Amino acid sequence: MLEFLDLLCAALIARDDEDVRLLLRHPVGRELPREVREEALAIAALPVESHRAPMKTLWFRYAMEQLQRDEFAFLHSPQLDLPFIPPLPSSLVLVPPQESDQDAALAEQHSWR
Repeated sequence: MLEFLDLLCAALIARDDEDVRLLLRHPVGRELPREVREEALAIAALPVESHRAPMKTLWFRYAMEQLQRDEFAFLHSPQLDLPFIPPLPSSLVLVPPQESDQDAALAEQHSWR
C-alpha cells in the first residue's frame, strides 16, 4: 500500500493526469478513501504551474505508514492490566433517607394552603 501511495503522490506532484487516473483504476486505488480519490482527481486536473499539494493523500500515506509500523508492536510490549477493584460492601452503599411521618404531615399541611 505504501509503494502504491508513493507512486500516487509522485504522479500528483508531477500533475500527471494519465498516471493518476491509471493508479485510481487499480484495485488498490479503488480502496482509497473517497476524500483521497476526489483530491487526486482534482489535483491531477490542475495545471502544472499550480502549487496545490495533495495534503489528504500525504496524510493518508502517513497514517498507513504509522499503522504498518505499529501493526506488531503489541507483540513486543508487556500486556497492560487494569487493577481489580472489588465492589463496596452493601453496608457502605448510600441509601437516601426515608421521609418521617412528621415530615410528611408537615409537607401535607403546607401543600393545601
